[in-house]
Amino acid sequence: MNITLIKLYIEKYKREFENIHNQEIYKWQAIKQFQDNFDIDSKDFYSNIELSLNRANNLLSSSLYFPLPMLLENTKESPEEIRVLFKDLFNEDLDILRRVENFRKQFNLLSKSVFPEKKNHYQDHRAVIVYLALRYP
Repeated sequence: MNITLIKLYIEKYKREFENIHNQEIYKWQAIKQFQDNFDIDSKDFYSNIELSLNRANNLLSSSLYFPLPMLLENTKESPEEIRVLFKDLFNEDLDILRRVENFRKQFNLLSKSVFPEKKNHYQDHRAVIVYLALRYP
């Protein structure tokens, strides 16, 4: 590890903090939104997911990348199944790699059964890590 290089990056980060802060604060706002609203036991899980993730759109949707819309579509059709996937994903008693892979695999199976015409469920590693980061920043 190059300590000198790390120190240079830290100094550059400090010098440019205001600019970085202005560009990246939305991520902390997305975390706050999720933390303040997410309720795994919500009676209306679809509305809860929609509210909890409404500030994370930039992290979960972009050109040709649609994990949030696919999550919402699947939650609308199968809220209890998606709730179980999130309970398992957020269960820190289980191995994190297994949780991530299980979420992706089970979401894929569910999405294919509900929306057989759609070829991509978009719940890749990036999307699943966003969910984990929102829950456990």
